[in-house]
Parts: sequence; structure tokens; C-alpha cells
Amino acid sequence: MFFNDVLDCFNKNDFGGLPTSLRGQSGVKYGFRYAIPKRGHNPLRLIDIQNSISTNQVMLNAFKFGDIKSNHTFHYYL
Repeated sequence: MFFNDVLDCFNKNDFGGLPTSLRGQSGVKYGFRYAIPKRGHNPLRLIDIQNSISTNQVMLNAFKFGDIKSNHTFHYYL
């Protein structure tokens, strides 16, 4: 239920996001239920909503972020 509540809040407040997927350098395709596109000086924001979190899930998300960031076709700026 938490996941749906978060998506409802994003849509209700018109954050302008949409579902998307990106491929990491490893070739694995990662899906995201909500992403806010790059606009002006604001970078692309990927939002991965979790109903419950575990150490394993944190490690998986860290790998996912690193894999996408190291993909030469994806330009990530801090």
C-alpha cells in the first residue's frame, strides 16, 4: 500500500514523472516506476520506491546505481 500512496502523492502534486528503464554498463536493464526527467539545470531523478528495506536490497540498489552511472551513454552529474 505504501508504494501506491507515494505514486498517488507524486501524481496528485504533478511532479511530472513517468515510468522508465535504463541499461547499465553490464547490459542489465533496470526498471524504475517513477523518474523525473532532466529539465534545464535539474538532472534526471530516478526514484525507486521500496515497501520494505533490507541490507540485501540496499546493496542491490547501490550496484544498480553504480552500473547505470558507469554506462557511457548515461550522463550523470552531481
